Amino acid sequence: MGGISELAKVFPIAAVHDVAVMIHSFYDGPGLLAAIHVAAALGTADAMIEWRHFNLEAQLYGGALSPGHGRISVPQGPGLGIEPDQNVIRTYLRV
Repeated sequence: MGGISELAKVFPIAAVHDVAVMIHSFYDGPGLLAAIHVAAALGTADAMIEWRHFNLEAQLYGGALSPGHGRISVPQGPGLGIEPDQNVIRTYLRV
């Protein structure tokens, strides 16, 4: 199962049965941002995001996606909420 359309079906069913939903996101980039927004828009305060966390050499979004007390703030900017750091992209771009 995957995608926003499927999650839009799952969250209401889970709410009726008082079950928390945990979205799995293997991504650190736009996929993770999308998962955060979906959980915030469709879920309750108990909605969770599962994603791998590595101590990477560079962070595409700086410290904006660092959890605090088990929570992640929903980015509030346009689009997915955060623009990637162009310097990180330039540094690691392979052409």
